[in-house]
Parts: sequence; C-alpha cells; structure tokens
Amino acid sequence: MKRVYPTIRGTMKKSGCRAAFFGDYHVHSSFSSDSKESLHRICLQAVRFGLKEIGLTDHLSFFPADPNYGCLNQFYHSYVNAVEKCRQQFKGMLTLFLGVEIDYHPDQEEEINGFLKVHPFDYVLVSVHYVDHLSLMDESFYLSRSPEVGIRQFVETLQRAVLLPELDVLAHLDWIKRGWQKFWPDFPYQPELLLEAGLDQVLRVLVERGALLEINTSGFRRGMGEPFPGEVILSHYRELGGKYCVLGSDAHRAEEVADGFLEGLEVARRVGLEVVSLYNHPSFTSITKNF
Repeated sequence: MKRVYPTIRGTMKKSGCRAAFFGDYHVHSSFSSDSKESLHRICLQAVRFGLKEIGLTDHLSFFPADPNYGCLNQFYHSYVNAVEKCRQQFKGMLTLFLGVEIDYHPDQEEEINGFLKVHPFDYVLVSVHYVDHLSLMDESFYLSRSPEVGIRQFVETLQRAVLLPELDVLAHLDWIKRGWQKFWPDFPYQPELLLEAGLDQVLRVLVERGALLEINTSGFRRGMGEPFPGEVILSHYRELGGKYCVLGSDAHRAEEVADGFLEGLEVARRVGLEVVSLYNHPSFTSITKNF
C-alpha cells in the first residue's frame, strides 16, 4: 500500500521558541541504548510543537562493540507494536513512521541487508559512526592516523554506505567534524577537504539515486554552530542537482524534538533546498511500504 503525504513547505508555526510546521525524521527512544525516552512522551512533545509527522529511527547495529548492538535486532517486534500503539493513540493528530538508523560498517553489509529484507521499515536512515571499527567520537581514531588518512578513510566509508540498497536518507553527512575539531586541534576543520577527498562523489550518487540528504540540526546544540552537514557541503549538493532535504533533530530526549529546526530551515533556504515530507518526495511515491 502506497503512502503519500503532503509536502512540508516553508510555512512556519512557532510553538515554544523552536518548532516549525514540519516532520522530524530522526528521533530516538528507549529502544536505543543511548536514550531512555518513551515513545508516548516523544509524540506528546511533537504534537505540542505543532509537528504533523515524526519518524522514530532507533539504532540497528551489528557491531559487537557498539552499545546498540542487539537492540532492534532482538526487539524489532516490540518496537513495531509500540509504534503502532502510539499511532492509534495519536490518530488524527500525528503521523508516526517506523524508521531505523543503520550504523553502517562495510564488512556487515550482508547482515544489514539480510535483516532489512525480513524486517520492514517505513524508511531507512543510514549513518557512519565508525571508521575502521573505531568510533568517530573516540580519541584513538584521531591519534592513530594523520588527518589526511582519517579523512580519506571516512569518505571511503561514506562512498560504500551511500550504495546500500535500502538507503532512503543519508544522515549527518559530516559527522567526523565533531571529533575533528576536538582531537585534531592543529588541523582546523575544512569541509572543502572532505569534498576534495571524494565526498562530492557521495553527493552525486545520492542525487542519482533520488535518496534524501538530512539536515541534522543537532549540530547547533552540540556546539558546532551549524548543522550536519554544514552550509558549504549543502551548497555543493545543490550545485550537483540536489533539490530536497529532510530535517532531523537526532533527539534522544523529548525536549530535543524539533530542536534547531528554525535555524535548519534558514540554512536550507539560503542554499536553495526544499524541506520535504518523506512521503511526498518523488522517490518515495513509488515505494510500497509495509506499515
């Protein structure tokens, strides 16, 4: 059964001081190891902020050293049931999507693809949190290699990740800048270096596939001063033919839902990107979903 929902245009509806009339497509709940938040509280907050759509994207990881290892792998059916319960409770007020955030590792593609074939989701968000089995938030990644090598390895991992068959949304594309700014203090962060290392090819593939790029607004609350990715990369994506994006707060607490959306919208407008609903984007109207 196809799902097609209206495009979320630029009309803004402030609630509190942060929210807009959008969908938030990157939200975590207690089904992830790094969140204790209930789905019910997340939905209440979304309604309070004036959102019409929200996507739950708890972690799916097949990497044993990752804290999220085994979470959705074991509790998928409980996750589905919890989302369906909230759908009924908030019917007419909020459209709730069953999403997932894939923690991508090149050597686990077979496990990832195998799981997704028999465990359907409304959409699949793909993220690179690790390179060479080291977390991009781990100091040892940055101390064990030169910036040139680390940048190249990160971009090469993204080049593999963007080819994942089930990918619908590519999340926080320049995630490395968190650790880069902290652990390579003598090598100032420059997004142009990512593009020169091959990130432009990642963006080209994303455009060719018709998948979506996420503007992850957690960059504002994490002290980056910009979203993930920043304006330089977003502008290049637009120059390559990218037209659409979605906003994701990467919330792990209900209070973080829609956090930074007003700023994220302004960035999208400046570079000429349209913020859309997942199910009105052209690539999604022909995809049969299961929930």
